[in-house]
Amino acid sequence: MHHDPAPGPSGSPYVYGHVFAVLALLIDHETWGMIALPLPSRLYVRKSDLPGIDPKHRPTFRTKLELAVELLRRAKSWSGC
Repeated sequence: MHHDPAPGPSGSPYVYGHVFAVLALLIDHETWGMIALPLPSRLYVRKSDLPGIDPKHRPTFRTKLELAVELLRRAKSWSGC
């Protein structure tokens, strides 16, 4: 949830945003210092929101931690470890 600097017709001072689990590559750049380059990501969908998604497109519920583990396992397979 984010503070809405310009509340719209709903009048709510807050708006909801997307939640992503993101794997990033950290690089020490000589000019900008430490930067993170985003690699794959997964969109987190709350369990209570799943019934509102068309069954044809509905993802299996996974917690944020489960999404992060999935990304780490995928990265491990890229490195050949």
